[in-house]
Amino acid sequence: GVVFLFLKLGGDKEKENIIKNIALKTTVTNITFDSHKPYYKDMTLADGQYLPMPETMNSKLQIGDSIYKNKGDEFYTVINSKTKLQNQYLVATHTRVLGKPQ
Repeated sequence: GVVFLFLKLGGDKEKENIIKNIALKTTVTNITFDSHKPYYKDMTLADGQYLPMPETMNSKLQIGDSIYKNKGDEFYTVINSKTKLQNQYLVATHTRVLGKPQ
């Protein structure tokens, strides 16, 4: 129980830091994941930042897509590199409840 609470609070703190402090105007250069946790992906950006990728982006985000975020915003704006369509995704960090990704 204590470990779960620690991980939960750590994830909330990470999300809060991303919302408050990170501004993006870059492209996605790599998407990585742990083979044991395929829902937990991370995105590497052209400006060198390495951020957790919200699960809603899993099947949509591609290498080469442009990603934007203003400090204080609770969402990423992603522009597909091929179709030029724009989508918004809420900032999220990796969380697990009873063994299932959220």
